[in-house]
Amino acid sequence: MEPEERKPSWWRKLSSHFRPGYLETLIYMAQITDYDTVEYWNYLARTKDFTEVMKRGSVDWTRKAKLLYIWMIFGVIMWVCLSLMVWLVAGWWTIALVVVAPLATPWLLQWWLWLVMVAGNLIVQKPVEWRALHRVRKDLMRNKAVKIAVLGSYGKTTTKSVLEEILGEGVKATPGNINQPLGFAKFISELDGTEKVLIFEFGEAKKGDIKRMARLVRPDYAIVTGVAEAHLERFGSLKNIISTFNEIRDFVPKNRLFLNMDNEVLAKQKGIGYSKLGIEGLHVRKVKLGAFETSFEVNKQRVTTGLIGEHNIGVVTLGMYLAEQLLGAKMSKKLIARVAGIKAFEHRLEPKIVHEALLIDDTYNGNLEGVRAGVNVVAALKKRGSFVNPAGEEVKLNRVICVTPGLVEQGTKMGSNNRAVGRLIGEVADAVVLMQNSVTGNIEQGLNDVKWSGELVISDNPLEFYENLTAMLARGDIMLLQNDWTDNYE
Repeated sequence: MEPEERKPSWWRKLSSHFRPGYLETLIYMAQITDYDTVEYWNYLARTKDFTEVMKRGSVDWTRKAKLLYIWMIFGVIMWVCLSLMVWLVAGWWTIALVVVAPLATPWLLQWWLWLVMVAGNLIVQKPVEWRALHRVRKDLMRNKAVKIAVLGSYGKTTTKSVLEEILGEGVKATPGNINQPLGFAKFISELDGTEKVLIFEFGEAKKGDIKRMARLVRPDYAIVTGVAEAHLERFGSLKNIISTFNEIRDFVPKNRLFLNMDNEVLAKQKGIGYSKLGIEGLHVRKVKLGAFETSFEVNKQRVTTGLIGEHNIGVVTLGMYLAEQLLGAKMSKKLIARVAGIKAFEHRLEPKIVHEALLIDDTYNGNLEGVRAGVNVVAALKKRGSFVNPAGEEVKLNRVICVTPGLVEQGTKMGSNNRAVGRLIGEVADAVVLMQNSVTGNIEQGLNDVKWSGELVISDNPLEFYENLTAMLARGDIMLLQNDWTDNYE
């Protein structure tokens, strides 16, 4: 049964608009939505109690945030002065204004910040963006490097980073989570023109985004890492997501388009396929899955990587394939050593030993396919009944603990996809920790679907739980941390 959601009283909701720090809260709400005026307004509409907003974060006082804060203070002063002027000019009957003006101030400030963001976008952001993109086009036309676009609902940053590691010297990739044109501008400004390969991660938030970035970068090759029901609140349907990624086909021919065939959607499309079985000319066999590495044979040569999970084999073999195709680097000890040097990336199925337990941090995962991949990693270790720590010691498995707040941005499938999360983790978990929010009941329903009967913990304070999670770990435990639930979701 879905737990009853605790609703704040009308007085708590009203008084939360007048608490100290309300201006800072509004700045935080704008910042966490990347100053997107639509997302900011949606966040305001969802928020019932402003005291609950900054539970897991705080304002990053950038120059932009400071300017907005000063502008908000200016708005308060203007509103007070205007109210006094009207009262002095209009006479005694406007004494009601003394009561109405303070009560209306919090809502007027919401509008005031929104108007400032709209104006800033039109007057400052758009011209700056236009000049930056114009410079990017000119710089990219002069740069003779091979350009690779990496796109997909998941796995983009890992794929980009793996390629950069395997391809080696002379290869540059957009850093971190940079996946938008303005981020490309800074990346390109730091190039010296001697690069052999440039790798760009393409992010997507709406239809047309891939086309816009492909028109800017003009990639020679493209890699689609997977298609899943991500950002459904913006795209509306899986069909729209698929058509968005297919925009790349207008710029890259199918003999230079690489598709992850482990993905059910992409397996039906035309392109060069890569998967856990390998890629054209590179065949995988004898896979061994560990807690800190994955090893397999490629054309009878043993290859080991610090990435965990069978789903990562495909992108490793893709990197090896491109090393030969683009740089002439055939299978060699040097290439195998590069693969061995790849370690798990931060918050992406990143294994750690904590109190003699195995902690797998997959909090950057945000879709059902990612949940499935994480569960498959844990299922393989559970089947083995033990894991080997970095010191080479084999540790007997005690129990599996799955921790998740659920998935966000699932649109009309918010309930069904989170119920599916419950079913997936219910197949491997001995204990489950959920964060109290709007989808907790859906995950519980999924657990019930598979007749799960382990220990269930529901935390009302996610930040406190994560700060103290080691307290529930014992030797031999495997704890899988999945997904993240930022403050702008209930």
